[in-house]
Amino acid sequence: MKQPITWVATFDDANCRVFSFNGNPRRLEELAEECRSGQHKPEFDDRQGRVYSSASDRRSGMVPRTDPERKIEVAFVQGIAAHLAARAETGAFDRLIVAAGPRALGDFRAAAPKALTEKVSREINGNYVNAGQDRLLQALEE
Repeated sequence: MKQPITWVATFDDANCRVFSFNGNPRRLEELAEECRSGQHKPEFDDRQGRVYSSASDRRSGMVPRTDPERKIEVAFVQGIAAHLAARAETGAFDRLIVAAGPRALGDFRAAAPKALTEKVSREINGNYVNAGQDRLLQALEE
């Protein structure tokens, strides 16, 4: 009987690392071709926008209606979900373990198609993108 192929995807708002997880002996093997990196922060002017008051000739700072940095984060996680879903369709893996921070994990849940969520066997709440493989392996064993 063929042993199921398990991938571990760990990501934050701008980086993603993917590993192949072998259960016996327990070890992680990084899949460099599956790793992704996105834009970290948008380019902004240092000065905040200004508007005139409708009641007087005073000016005040304007708070943007949307957060461009948050939009970039959501778009990056949506791209990860789409990429992993495409790889799942080709049969690259049978099970997926997702390790991400709370906000990125919530974005992933919202963006992942049903076919991909059915392959998710475990979710780990923690950011292990910049950590060593030993820390991620230790989190997998808990």
